[in-house]
Amino acid sequence: LRFARMNNIPLYGINVEQTLKKKVKEKGWFNISKSERDGIRNPASPSDAYLEMLASTYSLHGHHGASTDGKKSKELDLDKLKKDSGFQRFVQGQQLWDRAMAHGIETLVKAEPKRQVVAIMGSGHIMNGFGVPHQLADLGVKNVATLIPWEQEYECEMLTSDFASAVYGMPTLPKNGFSGKQKLGVHIEPAKKGVKISRVIDESLAQAAGLVAGDILVEMAGIKIKRVIEVIDIVRKMQAGTWLPIVVLRGDDKMNIVAKFPLIKVE
Repeated sequence: LRFARMNNIPLYGINVEQTLKKKVKEKGWFNISKSERDGIRNPASPSDAYLEMLASTYSLHGHHGASTDGKKSKELDLDKLKKDSGFQRFVQGQQLWDRAMAHGIETLVKAEPKRQVVAIMGSGHIMNGFGVPHQLADLGVKNVATLIPWEQEYECEMLTSDFASAVYGMPTLPKNGFSGKQKLGVHIEPAKKGVKISRVIDESLAQAAGLVAGDILVEMAGIKIKRVIEVIDIVRKMQAGTWLPIVVLRGDDKMNIVAKFPLIKVE
C-alpha cells in the first residue's frame, strides 16, 4: 500500500460493507432484499471441495464438528453440515466476500481492460481457485493469476498444481532481526533544483541502486525535494524490506531509480 501511494498507483476498496456481512450472518443471503445487497448478484455455487475447506474453518471456530477445546474433530460430515442452517449462513457470508471482491475487480477490469489489477486479500479467498477466482470465472473475467505466501507451518501435501499460480516462501525471521532507522549511504548538500549528492558510500544502498555523485535528487517517495532535511526524513521513515522510488537529474537527463532497503539487518 505504501509503494502504491509513493508511485501514485490508484487504490480501491473491494471489500464488503460490515453491515451487510452482519445481516447475512444473521439472516442468510437469500433473506436479504435486493435493495440491501449493494448491487451484488447471487454468487456462483461453491464446489464440494470449497465447502470441505469452509467446514474445517467452521469447526475450528467452535461450531458444529468442533471439540470442546476448539480443535477440529477427526471427521466432518459434509452432507450433514450442508443441512445445518448455521453452516449455510457461514458459507453464504464467505461467498458474499468472494462475490463482492470479484465484483470490485470486474468493475475495474471492464473500466480499463488494458490495465493490470492487483487485488490484495486473505489467502483463504483464493486458495485452489475456490473463492474469488471461481466467482471471477462466473463473471467472465479471464486471465487471472494468484500468488500466495507459503507459510512454514503448511503441510507439503497442500502444494498441488491447483493451489495457486505461484507461491513465495516466508522465512522465519530472527528476533530483533529488523533494521531500525534506514540509511541510503550518501552525502548530500543543497542545490538550486533540489538536493545534490556529493558522495556515494561504497557498498551502500545508494551505490547498489545506481546513484552517483553529482546526481540531483528532485523527487523521493512521490514528494518534490527542495531541502536536505526532506531527504533525511523520507529515508528515516522507510521500513525494512520496502522500496524507495527516486527521481534524479543527471546532467540534462531525468532518471527514475529505486533504492531497495533490506529486510534483515546485517551486522
